[in-house]
Amino acid sequence: MKVPEKWKAVRMPPNMDAKTDSGTLFRDSAFSENTVTIQSQFEVRKPVIPAQEYKAFKALWDSYTMADANTLVFQIEDPSVRKHEP
Repeated sequence: MKVPEKWKAVRMPPNMDAKTDSGTLFRDSAFSENTVTIQSQFEVRKPVIPAQEYKAFKALWDSYTMADANTLVFQIEDPSVRKHEP
């Protein structure tokens, strides 16, 4: 995603690389030259998750879907732009 000049990413989804017996999670987030790049992959490796693997798989899924892990926040670096004050 391209963003306007003078914008910077102050919060990006965290990079992740995790595996369980039932699934794999990978995410790579980067901001460079006014471009945000996010590559993400969640692989379910079993058609049925066994009960003994469910807790680890659910933790993996929750880390992938939680709101904080999917939030982008930008800030304008231009000093001529007035900041909002309550």
